[in-house]
Amino acid sequence: ILLVIHMDPVEIHDATVLATKEKVRNVISILDPELSFHDFRMINGAEKKS
Repeated sequence: ILLVIHMDPVEIHDATVLATKEKVRNVISILDPELSFHDFRMINGAEKKS
């Protein structure tokens, strides 16, 4: 059994973060369908969004 516990807070409800994450996912899949990513984070000035 492989388990991963990730403790950093990740924003899962922010519309801007979700839309940008999907755009990045689409670009990556166009470049190489074998590539993937996780833990997408955006930082907007002093306010952090994950």
